[in-house]
Amino acid sequence: PDGTSLWVMPSEDYTYMSEADVAAIVSYVRSRGAVGAETPPPRFGARDRLAILKGELEPTAMRVQEGGASLDLGPRYDGGRYIARTMCAGCHGLDLSGTPDARVPNLNAVNRYALRDFFALLRQGHAPDDRPTPVMKALARPRFSEFKDYEVMALYDYLAARAAALPPR
Repeated sequence: PDGTSLWVMPSEDYTYMSEADVAAIVSYVRSRGAVGAETPPPRFGARDRLAILKGELEPTAMRVQEGGASLDLGPRYDGGRYIARTMCAGCHGLDLSGTPDARVPNLNAVNRYALRDFFALLRQGHAPDDRPTPVMKALARPRFSEFKDYEVMALYDYLAARAAALPPR
């Protein structure tokens, strides 16, 4: 509220959220009323200050400015792109390319999934060979299980088109 940058809140994940969706979330949160203790301002110890100096810890506003954007493939893919930007970017990056060490995969990995396998990934957290993937298994129920079939299909279509449009890495 005072205009200072946040440090830990992953607000860059929501950079592309529509005003209507933001308004809906704000309305919901306000309807719940305040609970718990007031959040204190951040305090930075010696380790935190060193991380800031090394560039390992930076305010959220910096991450938003530095983050790339997901590939715009035109209006046909806008729905899937919106879902990817608001639901996948937190782990896979704003440009959806994952991490340099590949611990978080580039979402071009969708090419390994038939549509039914992609549904299983989002709904149960299973890879195409029916092997559980620990992170996606943890996210599947709380984050993706409420997706409508058409939303899963839109996300799949966007990610498949994105993979086809980008050079292989």
